[in-house]
Amino acid sequence: MNTLSPQAKQFHSWLSGFPTVSRDRLTEINHAATSAKHIILTLTYSLIDPNIRHLSRVITNFLLLRLKHERAGRSLMCERLERQLKDLHSAIDSVTGVERLGHDSHEVCRSVAKARRKAS
Repeated sequence: MNTLSPQAKQFHSWLSGFPTVSRDRLTEINHAATSAKHIILTLTYSLIDPNIRHLSRVITNFLLLRLKHERAGRSLMCERLERQLKDLHSAIDSVTGVERLGHDSHEVCRSVAKARRKAS
């Protein structure tokens, strides 16, 4: 956790407070981050787990805010939201014990989304 930014440490602290069952579900979701399966798992667990549901809402709100600012041409806000998303993904990796070789979880998640859009 020493390499985490101050914001990522705050996210880490919040995620560490999740009950064990929620952290286990988060680990399963994070292990599936290289495919669209992580979206299915997130939606499924969000129905039964309020912690996963809240985390999913936080990520969704960051993504929607980033889109809103992109459309308005506010590049500084986009960069700030991008950093927050990256910090959140780094904290998720840290809490779940996942190590990404060469890429962080945020980049993996973005590449899956881009691949799905190209396939459509």
